[in-house]
Amino acid sequence: MGLTGSFRGLSITEMLQLIRMSKKTGALRITLVDNTRHTIYFRAGQVIGVECGRDSLIPFLLERGLLSNDDLNAAISQQKSFSRKTPLEQILLDSGAVTRNDLVEALTSHAEETIGALIQERSGTISFEDGAEPQLKLEIALDIHNLLMAASVKADEALRDRTLPYVPTDVYAHSSEGRTAFAEKTMRLWVDHWRVFLAIDGNRTLRAISEKIQVAPDELMKGIAALLTLGYIEPAAGGSARRIALVVDESAMVQKLVQMALAEEDIEIESVSDADSAHRVLAERTPDVILINVALPPTSGYRLCRQLRGPDSPCNSVPVILLSARDTPQDEKLAIHAGATAFVSLPFTPESLRNTVRSVLS
Repeated sequence: MGLTGSFRGLSITEMLQLIRMSKKTGALRITLVDNTRHTIYFRAGQVIGVECGRDSLIPFLLERGLLSNDDLNAAISQQKSFSRKTPLEQILLDSGAVTRNDLVEALTSHAEETIGALIQERSGTISFEDGAEPQLKLEIALDIHNLLMAASVKADEALRDRTLPYVPTDVYAHSSEGRTAFAEKTMRLWVDHWRVFLAIDGNRTLRAISEKIQVAPDELMKGIAALLTLGYIEPAAGGSARRIALVVDESAMVQKLVQMALAEEDIEIESVSDADSAHRVLAERTPDVILINVALPPTSGYRLCRQLRGPDSPCNSVPVILLSARDTPQDEKLAIHAGATAFVSLPFTPESLRNTVRSVLS
């Protein structure tokens, strides 16, 4: 499998999943436009190591209080005197200054942080070296799918905490010929923020973007109008409207799993974490399909499904898929009795969820 070339237009997520599915062993080397280099090591499609330039696991160990400065200085002295080619982490492990579990925790955090940064990159070059192994051998295997989920959720939370700079009203009046340097810089900040958000979340609803970037809907509409006027964005080409799926699950991880599974279906995903939020969304719009986890506090997915099937509910004819960690005939009967159109057990495969969604929508 050739993996050498550019990833412009091809997401890091897709490449990592490709390596996972093909169970490759070796090193994926990624060079970004600023010449920053990242290396992710795989064994049979599982992550066994991560290197980012000259970065190591030492900062993670220090930040978490898993390593003292005295032990670090002693390891550095030993490396300079006797073991120049041995990684500091290996020296610390051999001396008992850190445990294997400490290094596994640090490596997992390092991998999540690295992948979280990479999935927001727009372009770069890659190469894959078959059989390459990291210097630090911990004999662990981290599932790339779980790392992607954790990295995506963290990046999503980071975006939610950020706010956009205020765009003064006079910016909206600038023509493409007369825009000021300040207006141009400000507009680019808006565009870049939205691009990252859309790349991670894939959600293009006005209300969702408004909540995510903490800008009032009316101000958001002004910003969109300004971006259109200044030529930074263009209206999407005509075509059929995207279908909408509402996911009701308190787990951000499950929300991301659903989003990734349906990424190929051109379905707009909106996610909420409880029944009250679901009712608020449904009061404003009617989705094409609703996915609900039966373990939904403070009520239950069964109860929410029964409410949606009530005669006065505007969604009583919308397909409902109930998700459950339990997979017995009795659970499926409970789901159907509650009014569900289909039942999917957790964890699901992307293909099985896609097939179920296609079936209920058809």
